[in-house]
Amino acid sequence: MINDTRSQTQNGLDKAVDREYFRQGRKEVETLVPEEAMRILDVGCGEGILGKSLLDGGAAEVVGIEVDPVVSGSAKENLSRVLQGDIELLELPFEDGYFDCIIFADVLEHLKEPLITLRRFNRYLADSGTIIASIPNVRYYGVINMLVEGEWKYQDSGILDKTHLRFFARKDIDALFKEAGFEITGITANIDPVYTSLNDPLSGEISFGRVNFKGLSCEELKDLFVIQYLVKAEKAGNKKVYNALNRATDSEDFGKVIDILERYLEQHPADTDFLYRHAEVSYMLGQFDKALDSIDKLLLFEPERTDAIELKGKISMVSSRG
Repeated sequence: MINDTRSQTQNGLDKAVDREYFRQGRKEVETLVPEEAMRILDVGCGEGILGKSLLDGGAAEVVGIEVDPVVSGSAKENLSRVLQGDIELLELPFEDGYFDCIIFADVLEHLKEPLITLRRFNRYLADSGTIIASIPNVRYYGVINMLVEGEWKYQDSGILDKTHLRFFARKDIDALFKEAGFEITGITANIDPVYTSLNDPLSGEISFGRVNFKGLSCEELKDLFVIQYLVKAEKAGNKKVYNALNRATDSEDFGKVIDILERYLEQHPADTDFLYRHAEVSYMLGQFDKALDSIDKLLLFEPERTDAIELKGKISMVSSRG
């Protein structure tokens, strides 16, 4: 009976902790959302506390995605609309470029394939839109010290949350967003207060437990005390490239459009929106092989993208007639 009572008590505590997790307001994330963002997608919205604050602050629409059916029910009371389901499987009922801002607050580390998910959501972000993400730092000194002691202990929350599937250090975050077709425009961090108590944080030397580091840069040393990174990003190269594309399109200089697209794709071969645009213009110019090549590359990243599949069908039909 004692064991049963303890088990029931622990289950109750766990559920209480879970509920609190879904009720977080996330002010540090909210401050990164651009004031001009009117249509916002909050991926992993919990009970919608962050989204409600954004609506109260002037946003016209905040859509939430939440995997937990009970929690998503609560979120419906706070947000414009809530989609319940696994974001790695969920197809969104929105047109390309619909959202001015997409938020991934403590989400990417829970996914099986965060890169594929970021690439897939790229299409729903407006050309001038912003991605906001908060991501735990696995290079944190407490994790390093644990490894030195021969342990890797999962916890109920934090960097080693037992539900985390992926782990990131700063360079991994940079690579993730670059490969997904985004350019990081700002990055801040939640810093462990222990950092402010260091005797000489500029020395490049630090010791904790049985660990001794020497020759660190100031940023490398500070990174050891980052609990979580807060990332702000936009579509890679988007502003300059889109402006050049729009000017060339307006003047109907489609040869220049193709040239701009191909030069961009040399540097960003996984940008599915630019692959689609290259296929569209190539198709219009009768360059069917080029068009099909871009569509095939696109479909490797987004195999169920409807507009790409339809365009491939048109290209195949026309080229077969020729």
